This record gives sequence, structure tokens and C-alpha cells, in this order.
Amino acid sequence: MAKFFRLTKETTEKLKQELIVLENIKTQKIKDERLLVRYGKTTDPDYIIYEEEIDSLKKKIYEVRNILDNAKPLEPPEAKDTVDIGSKVIIEDEAEKESLRLHIVETLECNPAEGKISPNSPLGSALLGRKLKDIIFVPDPVRGRYEIKEIQFG
Repeated sequence: MAKFFRLTKETTEKLKQELIVLENIKTQKIKDERLLVRYGKTTDPDYIIYEEEIDSLKKKIYEVRNILDNAKPLEPPEAKDTVDIGSKVIIEDEAEKESLRLHIVETLECNPAEGKISPNSPLGSALLGRKLKDIIFVPDPVRGRYEIKEIQFG
């Protein structure tokens, strides 16, 4: 059974654009390859590198298509007061009284520097299913106690 990816609209659009670019690159490389074959240079090391590049492009195109074919848009959770994939949360470190803004996203969308964390990360898994005002304890690497101050979707 295929894995479904719950993706943001933003990521879905980025993947669609990436697929277009990859297809265009592949088309151009195949045209260039025909010229090499026409002039009998298939044993040339550059041709072998070309073959590897085309194989790599085909694999990447397959991966992106697979993700898009199995993508489902993020839907608001039934319980709006519960953290789920797609939730944006603000948590406050109890000790330091510093707030963190986080967005729980699929693993392939993660970017901790932008506050986009995986539900599989220590912090993400501690947040899933929790409610407003809940206190969570997170083990390493972000050890601490946090209170959920706000939950939004999208």
C-alpha cells in the first residue's frame, strides 16, 4: 500500500514546479545524447556520465511523481484544539519563558531553521495529540518542559 503524504499547498506547488524543471532538463539531455550517439561517441567517458545523469534524473522524477501522486492536502483536524500534522503552535519554555513558533509538517517538508518540524522528531512527537495549556516534557536534544500557548491550523 502506498504511503500518503499530507502536504501543505506551498510544498505541493514547489514539487509541481520541480517536476516541470526536471522534465525539461531530461528532455534537453536526451536531445544532447542523440547528438553524441549520432556521432558514434557512446564509449566516450562523457557519454557514460550522461547516462548516469539521465538515470539520476529519471529516479528523481519518479520520486517527485510518487510524492505528488500520493499527496493529500492537509485538512484541518476534527479537534481544532488538538495538535496534529499541519498545526502551528506556540510553546513556551517553562524555565526560560521563551516562546517557540512551530509548524508540524511531514518529514519531507521539515526545516527546523524555519520552525517546520517533523511529527517524528522528539518535540513533534511530544506535541501530537496535545491540547492548549498542556505541559509537555521533551527529552534530548531540546530537553525541557513546555506549555502549549496557542494552536492554529495551516
